[in-house]
Amino acid sequence: MPQTLERFWSRTRRALRIDRWRELAIPVLMILSLGIVLVAILAWQLPYGNRLAIEAGDIAPFTVVAPRQITFDSELLTQRARDRAAQQVSDQYDNHEASVRREQVLAARNALAQVTEVRTHAEDTLVRQTGDLVAISELNLDAETAVQILSLSDEQWTQVAREVPVALDRVMRDEIKESTLGQARRQVPGMVSGALDDTASEVAIVLTRNLIRPNTFFNAEATEALRAEASDAVETVSVTLNEGQTVIRNGDKATAEQAEILAVLNGLQTEWDPWTVLRSSVFGLMMLAAVIGALYRVRPGILHDQREQALLLVITILWLLAARFMMVNHPLLPYYYPLAAYAMLVAVLCDLRVAQVMIVAFALVLLFMLPNGAAIVIYQVLGALVGVLVVGRAERLTLFLWAGAAVALSNFATIVAMNAPFVQYSSTMLLETLMVVILNGGLSAAIALIGYFVLGNLFGITTPLQLTELSRPTHPLLRQLLLKASGTYHHTILVSNLAERAAAAIGADALLVRVGAYYHDIGKTVRPYFFAENILDGSSPHEKLDPLTSAQIIISHVKDGVDLAQKYKLPD
Repeated sequence: MPQTLERFWSRTRRALRIDRWRELAIPVLMILSLGIVLVAILAWQLPYGNRLAIEAGDIAPFTVVAPRQITFDSELLTQRARDRAAQQVSDQYDNHEASVRREQVLAARNALAQVTEVRTHAEDTLVRQTGDLVAISELNLDAETAVQILSLSDEQWTQVAREVPVALDRVMRDEIKESTLGQARRQVPGMVSGALDDTASEVAIVLTRNLIRPNTFFNAEATEALRAEASDAVETVSVTLNEGQTVIRNGDKATAEQAEILAVLNGLQTEWDPWTVLRSSVFGLMMLAAVIGALYRVRPGILHDQREQALLLVITILWLLAARFMMVNHPLLPYYYPLAAYAMLVAVLCDLRVAQVMIVAFALVLLFMLPNGAAIVIYQVLGALVGVLVVGRAERLTLFLWAGAAVALSNFATIVAMNAPFVQYSSTMLLETLMVVILNGGLSAAIALIGYFVLGNLFGITTPLQLTELSRPTHPLLRQLLLKASGTYHHTILVSNLAERAAAAIGADALLVRVGAYYHDIGKTVRPYFFAENILDGSSPHEKLDPLTSAQIIISHVKDGVDLAQKYKLPD
């Protein structure tokens, strides 16, 4: 019965190809995971943080566009509208024309009476009389006018003393403010009677002008109340920005209005806009399909290598997340994005052709994230390509250093070439540019070198550097092979040379084949003299053994080799 069930299950598995589906399940899950993460990262609109903290009068270090349609209440424009409404309210005054006029006419008569009294003291000297007239505060006379008054005859002065209160009463019947006091004084000559002679008329005009006072006074409380009412009646002013609308351009001096908009964008929170999600989904799925198709064309084996698939998935997601945070509207941050490190890691841990496909894919993704950043994308792609070409298969650690230097040089040349027609480079600008590209090159080389060891060990991927180390004759297993089975060792050298040439001829990994050939017979070190190439005296120990035992000894060198490989932790 158990055998019958086992045969039935075996046939069912073959019919349904369950093993095949299980083999495909992991790659499919990885692809779905990458697709979901890619769409989420593309659709995720980051808040600006403090990158847009630009005050009015500051120079914008980069161009800022609205990430989506935004409507907000503008405090600045609302306050301006309220100020204009308040300014349109005229000053409010309290008119006390009658009372002030009566008081001032009475004061004029009293002051003129004092003048008359001074004139009657003829025994006083002219200097004393002049001083007494100047001392009358209400008239505010100067010495010249005082002398002129004293020079008038009694008849002339009587006419003046009678005319001044009358003229003052006429002038002050109109509204007189502090601001229109001069205008009222200019009207006095027309108010003085023409019956006076020139000298008396001149004195009357001066006295009347000096006696005029404002009769209408500014009411601050009433004015402020009306202006506050007018200001409060103004509705809040709203501002709408369309998606992609330029707020400020690189190098422009920020106005107060632009500074307010930037402050609003600065605190903008993430929103999942449906159209952005749809657009990101379409683009992400198209990119994913294109990348899978390209990888299948350039290296079909990667679709069956789950370790390389997992490696590619992890580092791609990490670099996509880094791109979301670094490829933003910032003057420097995008230039530090280490795409070259990603490309070098893919090249040395997977394949050069895979790296080239992923560079192109990342270029399109970065353009989607930063639509106005074509120059930055060119800068990133050229640096990545140069880094990949220089690092090659990373058979020596120094290649990472050379690759970092090459990336920095490529970045510097790209920046200068892209901006040379528009920017006159000073020594300071060249130095700043050089610092940026050196940091990017150094960062890329450091990340690639660290990732090379960490990710290679984590995912169990045999790297060219590991193979180079394994090919050294000083490796313990090769030393054992040389000392215990010298014939097998020399045979191995011959086989490895032949295998390496054959691999190179068909485009296979020649280094991997050569190192594999070095270790293919390490199991013979357990019983070296049971193999013909190690028998020196011509007598074979197999002659003393039965055929079955001899066969088992020969066959067991494979298992012995596997045990030794595991003991010395040779890569799979």
